[in-house]
Amino acid sequence: MKKADFIYELEKRIESINGDVSIMIQGEIMYRYNEQLVHPSASLIKLPILSCAIENMKDGTLNPYELIPISSLEKTGGSGIVAALHTPNVTIQDLITLMITVSDNTATNWLINKLKINDIQKHIDSLQLNGTKLQRYMMQTPKETGKDNFTTAEDIISLLKHYDNDEQFYYPLEKQQLTHKLCGNLEGIEGLSIANKTGELQTVTHDAARLNINNKTVYVAVLSSNVECVNHTNYIFSEIGHLIVQYLLK
Repeated sequence: MKKADFIYELEKRIESINGDVSIMIQGEIMYRYNEQLVHPSASLIKLPILSCAIENMKDGTLNPYELIPISSLEKTGGSGIVAALHTPNVTIQDLITLMITVSDNTATNWLINKLKINDIQKHIDSLQLNGTKLQRYMMQTPKETGKDNFTTAEDIISLLKHYDNDEQFYYPLEKQQLTHKLCGNLEGIEGLSIANKTGELQTVTHDAARLNINNKTVYVAVLSSNVECVNHTNYIFSEIGHLIVQYLLK
């Protein structure tokens, strides 16, 4: 597949999404469209929370092996399994892993509380993720307009690239259980390595991934908000993921 054909097919799919769409691809393929458009972040905000936790572990202020009683966790709705576990304790590392692999909101809110919302934002600012704001807990209705959590495709790609050689960051993404979007049409492709994180709200759906095959790597973030149909948009995301991998295999 020639690059011009790839771009044509990619843009055809972007145009088929009825809503506000951003996409940024870096690495073996370079492409950007509305990459600085600010979207409600949904669960993509968990990536900078992961980043902040990792930096706190590196400087010794967060002990990944500290045991946290399950009974002390404030149960939160939405995605997650930690509230259903039949074990007295989990480690902080367990909570970090659950936050990413199953997008666990109870684990995420515990980590936001532990790391402090303002300190997480300072960390985000230090990475120059200028479109990313953490202003509320998971499943918490914003108290006023503009107090949601936000991010951009550009910021998410910057984060994926910043931690490219960091096993602590990528391990939970490689164990991701929510793979029905960008990675939904990639099963059975030999030699393909996938690491991703999704996000979703009522009219919002996102995915961000690092895809590697044949020593070729791409970082891709596709964000959409105000979409007419989330299921249709997720299907288009899966077509975009497949298109990218087919281009890498050319």
